[in-house]
Amino acid sequence: MLIAGALPDGCFLRQNKVFGDDRGWLYEAWRDSDLPVPVRQLTVGQSVAGSLRGMHCHVVRHDYILVMSGCMLLGLADIRPNSPTFRQTALLELPADAASIAYIPPGVAHGFGFREDTIYLTALTPHWTAEDEISFRFDDPDFGLDWGIDNPTLSPRDGKAGSMAAAIALYQTRSG
Repeated sequence: MLIAGALPDGCFLRQNKVFGDDRGWLYEAWRDSDLPVPVRQLTVGQSVAGSLRGMHCHVVRHDYILVMSGCMLLGLADIRPNSPTFRQTALLELPADAASIAYIPPGVAHGFGFREDTIYLTALTPHWTAEDEISFRFDDPDFGLDWGIDNPTLSPRDGKAGSMAAAIALYQTRSG
């Protein structure tokens, strides 16, 4: 569910149809035709309430995110200077029971906020490498979205990340 802003160009949020009965439920979480490039790695993440991961983007990798339990706040920012939605931001809420999946192309920065303990799955294309990541502060004024999480728990890297403007310049250099 979109809370603020509008999805950057190339991103999508797919609402899955849930099939349920007295035994429980199931839904199709992924099919190979959903992404423009093949999935090479799956990662499972767990984050505690009050934590925040990001912001970061990738020059090469596409991300496909599914919340398994709990609820994720997904912040997005288009840092691709040649994109029709350059600098556009969005904040989405992805509760597990909504069975929705977010797709994020290269050049769209993203961060994850958590108001409750949450487990999520990320499909990566290609494999994760530190060299493919560009970070900036979750609270950068140019990003301008309110996560609604007071004093979030951050990693040391996220706590000392630079500005969105510096991330845009670095993305432009790395993406050619």
